[in-house]
Amino acid sequence: MTQAQETTPTVRLTDLVHDRCNYQDREFERFVDRFMEKWMPGFPLQLLERDYDRWEIEPEHTYTVEMVADEDVTGPNGEPNPHSVEDRDGNVHLFDCEGEAEDFCDEQREEDEQGRLGFPWCWNWCHYPPDNIFDEDLTAAGFTVAQYTDSDGEQRRVCGIDGMGYSFHGAHFASLCAIVNIRWGRAVKTENGPAYLTLGGDK
Repeated sequence: MTQAQETTPTVRLTDLVHDRCNYQDREFERFVDRFMEKWMPGFPLQLLERDYDRWEIEPEHTYTVEMVADEDVTGPNGEPNPHSVEDRDGNVHLFDCEGEAEDFCDEQREEDEQGRLGFPWCWNWCHYPPDNIFDEDLTAAGFTVAQYTDSDGEQRRVCGIDGMGYSFHGAHFASLCAIVNIRWGRAVKTENGPAYLTLGGDK
């Protein structure tokens, strides 16, 4: 670690964007703009074919069936070692047989798909991130990731935001910039000079 790194302060993202919407620090806002221009190029969704068969949208929640290995836990009909599924809200549902659990997963996936505000995102805009921005970075910042197959059969990873009525810049772009720069170990620019970011409550 260099002397500059040792003396560079660490600040919370919420110190710069206190409500994850409105910026308190204009230099960081400009830094986020430059980050998005360089690493998250975007274009209108209309440039891609709307054919549903070309799209594979990564689910925001993965539904998996697990067996509860505890004889004290029973299913709805009192069967021991039931099958469990955790829903998108973190609630655990118990089922006596695996087939019922799988049916529940399918129903939840269909509800999630029908609950989208647009296809596959709102505002008809998408981004084309490079490989050094990971899927988990994007999903943690609120982006929905998809694989699009073009007319030549090549798959391309694109992403967008399925939301409306609030600032994407403060809620998603700033979060992604913070998440990626934290993982890269890089400082960001603020009105008080360079600073490392943290997403947690403690500096």
